[in-house]
Amino acid sequence: MTKSCWRHLDLSLCSLRIWDQVRGQPAHPDNPARFCHLLEETRSLLSGRNFLHENETAQPIKIRSPGETLIVNIRLMVAAVMAKLFESIGKLGLALAIGGGVVNSALFNVDAGHRAVIFDRFRGVQDVVVGEGTHFIIPWVQKPIIFDCRSRPRNVPVITGSKDLQNVNITLRILFRPVTNQLPRIFMSIGEDYDERVLPSITTEVLKAVVARFDAGELITQRELVSRQVSEDLMERASTFGLILDDVSLTHLTFGKEFTEAVEMKQVAQQDAERARFVVEKAEQQKQAAIISAEGDSQAALLIANSLMEAGDGLVELRKLEAAEDIAFQLSRSRNVTYLPSGQGTLLQLPQPKESRHRAARLRPDSGLNAWDERGRTAAP
Repeated sequence: MTKSCWRHLDLSLCSLRIWDQVRGQPAHPDNPARFCHLLEETRSLLSGRNFLHENETAQPIKIRSPGETLIVNIRLMVAAVMAKLFESIGKLGLALAIGGGVVNSALFNVDAGHRAVIFDRFRGVQDVVVGEGTHFIIPWVQKPIIFDCRSRPRNVPVITGSKDLQNVNITLRILFRPVTNQLPRIFMSIGEDYDERVLPSITTEVLKAVVARFDAGELITQRELVSRQVSEDLMERASTFGLILDDVSLTHLTFGKEFTEAVEMKQVAQQDAERARFVVEKAEQQKQAAIISAEGDSQAALLIANSLMEAGDGLVELRKLEAAEDIAFQLSRSRNVTYLPSGQGTLLQLPQPKESRHRAARLRPDSGLNAWDERGRTAAP
């Protein structure tokens, strides 16, 4: 230690207790004046020495007073002073640690979306629900129980039977949260793990009761109705335990393997029946179309025959003229030059006037064998 350190150090450490350790004598001498003289001389000697060197601290100091001489070992004296100093610091640190522990145990925090219930060792669970923030409690006597009051999801799988005794696998998704003002009752009657104790049991109970009212096919076709009935019954059942269900939905709905295969086979059979019915209907339509077409052709032929009987060859000649006119029109629109041979074989046997036909008959070599009648038809001789 340097001289400046000794000056800043309280020299009152060389008090009665230090002299008790150094001299091994009572702290209160008979002559106070002599003791004060020794104390002042010790202070002057200590403040004038440099204790950084080993030789200085190892050498003893002689303190003289009227009628008495003391020999003091400086190393032992410094060790005693530092021991007293560290002891005081240790006591202060221990007191601070104990005080900090007490303060820390007397405070607790409630996060956002949470609530706390206070359990008192002497009075039990208190009815007051503690909100968010930092709060004080009595250490060891009181203990806070924190509850999460936000909506939390939970999936509950259930295997039950339908009205027609088919196994149904259903998974129900639930969004739940506790009623805030009923947290003390929930903690006393159910416990902190209320969701594990309540939700699986009431969900299974409600699902089995609702699914048993419907057939397997109705569970698929009327799924919305089933979900609504499950939601209403489950919310009513959960309210008796102090729980609020924000949403209830059917996320998974399947049947047994045998029933699934039977449904698939039924669907295939229905599709085959629909296909066969379509083929039959198509054939029936084709048949009707053929009948209608035949009837139309028959009626057309009958009308043509009647026309021929009434008008003779006039209708045929008219059709020939129309065909010749159409051919001539098409040839006139063509860019190519068309040469038509002369004679009766040009294009069609177009009708000719009666005089022309009689003239042609007279010019023919076999005019004596056949003769033309008045309507232009050949007649037997």
